[in-house]
Amino acid sequence: MTSSRPCVLGLFVALSAIACCQLAAAIDLDEGRPAPRTTDPLPAPRDHFAPVHGKPAFLSDEEWAGVQASAKTSADPAHELARQVDYLHYQKLYFQWTAEKTTQPAHARELARQLMQGLPGKVAEGVVGAEQAEQTLEQLVDFVEPDPLQQERLLARERRRLPPQPAAPRAFGQ
Repeated sequence: MTSSRPCVLGLFVALSAIACCQLAAAIDLDEGRPAPRTTDPLPAPRDHFAPVHGKPAFLSDEEWAGVQASAKTSADPAHELARQVDYLHYQKLYFQWTAEKTTQPAHARELARQLMQGLPGKVAEGVVGAEQAEQTLEQLVDFVEPDPLQQERLLARERRRLPPQPAAPRAFGQ
């Protein structure tokens, strides 16, 4: 069931403040090559916005500073900080899965399961659009389940878990 749609590497790059922060941390701007990534495993994605007390381990100092500065401009800085941290966490988990698909397939399968588990929450929050969710879900199911018949069953089950997309999700910074 390999998707004919192109792989959407920039899956979540819809929010400029977060995207710029992520890009700056992910690329060595002096050399134009990927920056070294942390070897610390990322925790499973959260389904709600937990209050943030201090810099999460999965964020670099630069990312943390950018997220804090961006959240301060919001009407509800604490909520916005929690939203952005949650968003970056899910995005980093996605990029980690993408990077490990060929090098560490067993671990990548676990990451894919975590991403599938968190995807309905991201759609409900308005962070991931319906089309992006569908493309991501197809990629994850294709990777997790090698049997085509089981892929169809898993995909159908996971599609049922996706909520309708909010009519007008609250944008970051509002």
